[in-house]
Amino acid sequence: MHDGQVGRDFLDLLTTVVRMQLRRLPILYTDRRLDNDLVGDFMQDFVTERWERTVTALLAEATDDESLERLLHRIVRSWLIDQVRKTDRGSVLRRIKDHLAEDPAFEVVPDHEAGGGRWRLADSDGPPWGGRMEDLVAAAYKVPARAVRWSDPTRRPPIACATDLTAILREVMTAAGHQSLDLQQLVMVITQRFPATMDPESRTIDADKDAITATEPTPDLAWEAHQVASERASIAANIFAQLTHDERQLLPIILDGKAVETHLSCGRSTAYNRINKLKALIRELAGACDDPEQVVLEVLALCTS
Repeated sequence: MHDGQVGRDFLDLLTTVVRMQLRRLPILYTDRRLDNDLVGDFMQDFVTERWERTVTALLAEATDDESLERLLHRIVRSWLIDQVRKTDRGSVLRRIKDHLAEDPAFEVVPDHEAGGGRWRLADSDGPPWGGRMEDLVAAAYKVPARAVRWSDPTRRPPIACATDLTAILREVMTAAGHQSLDLQQLVMVITQRFPATMDPESRTIDADKDAITATEPTPDLAWEAHQVASERASIAANIFAQLTHDERQLLPIILDGKAVETHLSCGRSTAYNRINKLKALIRELAGACDDPEQVVLEVLALCTS
């Protein structure tokens, strides 16, 4: 850099830095490969948002090439972490981190040990895990659990009830051979176990200050407690309570694509997209139950009553 102007060498360095830092944050591109197009997209956003501040900081603080590169790494990483925070996965990451920190079944790996900052089962000492993500997702699905949603549109729901989430994280860490996992790996597992956590239609705001811990009883669950006549009815009532008004209107006609198109005033692809999302949501909210078809019928009855 000379007099605030950058040359080809600096752009090459920035490209390398962005690529290296992206490699540490795969949570930002789970649906894409880390290739030149991806790096280019992030570089364009970085330049748009942080270019002037970055150049000012480098000119003011860097004393030589090494210090410039270290500072550039720090700036890019900080910006990328901000991008994570803006995503649904960033929100899931914070909720998992809070849950792990509050539950004595888990502990963070001390900085002086291999994998410092990762999470593991308490009193275990395995090295950082590096196996197949599919194995951890399969382990997560072994634990029966139901997702939780608020009918109150002003609050972000927990991922699942606290005991269910603890059981799932235990199973996942056991499947990892009692080795340590980083939060990004756990986020990738949990978002596949509970895909509704990533569905923007499942909630209406994005305010973490309004988040409620999973152990706090909700009006829906309190209401449910008074409605329990049978396990099946309880599950159906719980699902119904977590559906939005629009979902309750849509569920009775979910098997009729044309009716959904008419109801939503949309095209065929949009209608089938909504149908598939609602089906997936019902399955997820139902969790593991002995008679899912009957549960769905009871939910339908509630929707049409």
